[in-house]
Amino acid sequence: MRVTITNPTDSTVALGEERTVQFHHVTSTDGELYLYPAGDEDPTGPVEPGCWRLTEPVAIAEYYGIVELDPGETNTAESLVYGHPDLPEGVCLPSGDHRVEIEGVSGDDAEAVGNGEGTTEFTWGFTLGVRE
Repeated sequence: MRVTITNPTDSTVALGEERTVQFHHVTSTDGELYLYPAGDEDPTGPVEPGCWRLTEPVAIAEYYGIVELDPGETNTAESLVYGHPDLPEGVCLPSGDHRVEIEGVSGDDAEAVGNGEGTTEFTWGFTLGVRE
């Protein structure tokens, strides 16, 4: 799955937290899907073979990344879609429509976002349809 963020304004925009706004390590609101950063590991590593479900919770390094976008600039991030490791036994990648939402912070530059000064909080998301 690919997420693209474009800055349509005439000034630089900074967004935080990086992993969140790129929809990495995000769980769907129904708790059934987990968006895993593509390229982090072998996609067969953390998943049940032939199932597209994580076999265990994912450890995430603690840091606060910021995405800065100049006017007209685009940032693209890819995620692998897996079933959440807390799903009942035998459930792999649940079909249906799954809402994915994140909360983030925007500001004029990385320093403002990092300090939390002069920033705006936002929520955005999408509905991901998984079909058999």
